[in-house]
Amino acid sequence: MKLKKLKSQKNPSLKKPKKEVKEKPPKPLSESAKAKKQYYVNPKEFTEELQNYYSTNIITDNLALMIRNIAYGLAHAPNFINYTFKEEAIGDSLINMFSALKEKKYKFDKGFNPFSYFNSIAFNCWRSRIKKEKRMRDTLAAYQEEVYSVIGPQVGVEDPTNPLNKNAN
Repeated sequence: MKLKKLKSQKNPSLKKPKKEVKEKPPKPLSESAKAKKQYYVNPKEFTEELQNYYSTNIITDNLALMIRNIAYGLAHAPNFINYTFKEEAIGDSLINMFSALKEKKYKFDKGFNPFSYFNSIAFNCWRSRIKKEKRMRDTLAAYQEEVYSVIGPQVGVEDPTNPLNKNAN
């Protein structure tokens, strides 16, 4: 029992010295994190710029830059970053957002966030571009299948499913 009491008593002279905590250097940002910082749009500033445009009909450089940042920021989102037709989708979204801006399609009296409205325009452009590219890819694959199935027997191949079996004649 005495041994337990000795261990449980705290002796200030037996305390271990505290180790100094070294600050680690910050990790380098990932590509998507860099894009988030680079293409960030503050929704409150965007709302102010949009209200300014609606009252003056002049698109300021800052408003145009914010719309561009919405399009490019969405292009760097993880679900869109690896598409080969990224530039076409960005162009589609820029055209649609500027046409919505010019026609003043966003209504402030509805009470929604204009940033989310323009972001959804860009998102829908991405979805439609993906559908168009898929349709084009499927059409091309069907055409290639049709053409290559016709060409197969004419080039000396008896069995188009196994082109290694050539005519022995």
